[in-house]
Amino acid sequence: MFVCGAALAQKPEPKYRLTVEAPTKEQREMLGKGLQLARWQDDPQMTPELLRRLADEAVLEARQALAADGYFSALVSYSIDRDVTPWSVVIQVEPGTRATVASVDIAFSGPATADPDAAKLLRQVRAEWLLRPGMPFTQEAWNEAKREAVRKLSSWRYATARIASSRARVDAQASSAALEVTLDSGPPFVFGNAAVRGVERYPGAVAANLSPVIPGTTYDREVLELYTRRLLETGYFAGARVELAPEAIADGQAPVQVSVIEGHSQNIEGGVSFTTDRGLRLEAAHRNVDLFNTAWRGRSQVRWDDLTQEARYDLDAPPLPGARWWNGFAAVKNEVIQNEENFEL
Repeated sequence: MFVCGAALAQKPEPKYRLTVEAPTKEQREMLGKGLQLARWQDDPQMTPELLRRLADEAVLEARQALAADGYFSALVSYSIDRDVTPWSVVIQVEPGTRATVASVDIAFSGPATADPDAAKLLRQVRAEWLLRPGMPFTQEAWNEAKREAVRKLSSWRYATARIASSRARVDAQASSAALEVTLDSGPPFVFGNAAVRGVERYPGAVAANLSPVIPGTTYDREVLELYTRRLLETGYFAGARVELAPEAIADGQAPVQVSVIEGHSQNIEGGVSFTTDRGLRLEAAHRNVDLFNTAWRGRSQVRWDDLTQEARYDLDAPPLPGARWWNGFAAVKNEVIQNEENFEL
């Protein structure tokens, strides 16, 4: 008789089992998985002294985790029963009342405060602040609100905007938080020249001609996002990243760094479906964005079912300056509508 030793191996019995008693499922799961106490249940060398030390630490960990979730007056206790096997550890949680935002004070510093053109942007930062009075206060929401405020302020002219200072004054008895944040705009920026990296198969002009960046104009993140979309929509690139390089400023202008990852020059797609009114439907498409190694782009499409038969071929030239290109196509379509056949060429 052959017995597989691996089959006889069993997971060791846990030294103790942890149970978290809390009002909500989210709190039970958060503490049940996040406490250090939860990670040592299978330690065969666990002792009563070490277990009690871990339980004492778990009380502090739980209070900190609940405070980050807005519960600043939480009561946490534990009980240990060593008369059962495995031992039983129960964490009892009374979270109390979750704090809400009582007030928000947003201040600004830096050159933007004296810039009349930036006044609208500063008003938008205040108007679009995410964590508003009356909303539940959590550390995550507080951090997200600050990140979004910086992102908004740095979207135009002031690319290096940052948090200068921030404070959440919590009143545990009143279950409230007064928020104070100061945003520093940093210096204004204008665009410099764009430099493209990562182009190997295609001429450098392919990416450069798609650029909407005009050197000497005010920095605007939407311009960089437009450039990114243009690069990806051409089909030449599988990835693209366009960003300002404020640390490389020269002659008052910050260059734009463009990094691209070239994709496959050819792609084939196909699909099969069935509907009761059209029957079996077949679709196929082929794209080649580097015809004869010239960066010309061709795409052929075929659709076929009982009611519609269609074929089309598109031919696009490489991008010209200003993100323009020549396009030509040929198409043929035969379709049956209300028992009447229509043919287009």
